[in-house]
Amino acid sequence: MRRPVTVLAALAALTLVLLLAAPAFATTPDPDHHVIAVKGRNLFALSDPGVGRAVCSAQGELVDTNANGLADALRGRAACVEDFGVDRFRIYSIRLQVLRAQETWDTIAVDDTDFVSSGQPSRVTDYTPTLSYCPHPPFPLVTLTYRIQALYGVRWIDGTLTVHSRTSFRFDARAVVNTGVC
Repeated sequence: MRRPVTVLAALAALTLVLLLAAPAFATTPDPDHHVIAVKGRNLFALSDPGVGRAVCSAQGELVDTNANGLADALRGRAACVEDFGVDRFRIYSIRLQVLRAQETWDTIAVDDTDFVSSGQPSRVTDYTPTLSYCPHPPFPLVTLTYRIQALYGVRWIDGTLTVHSRTSFRFDARAVVNTGVC
């Protein structure tokens, strides 16, 4: 006699499948990780003539997640700071991408949670999940090319909204989990 599958059993099975299929993020985004080096920083100005001006950036960061003084992970960072005339910023998404053959970029870490500034002057900073380096040994020290891509929104004091997509400069760093190298 065959027993009917219960909703609870089906949910348990679905949860297990999702856990096994989820990306292997080593740690969660933590702004308190010690930054060992900044890579590929692209600093750019945003302006609405006669209304305001801001400066934003996209960059990679080699971070120390275990307080031993050595970089052991990589994350992406996006940030904006008001010069004048900004009501608020919003970072819609930030992506850590790795270069594959034939100039294709694969996203290996993403934060699509809207992050909104508060206070004046307006400023905002957001991070991708932090990805650990591939273990060594047994893996060799493989270096890959990465970039950070971010989507920013600026609400100016006159009520207008502008949206900007910016990418960091390319940079090389040690291979991390989620790249398919480990």
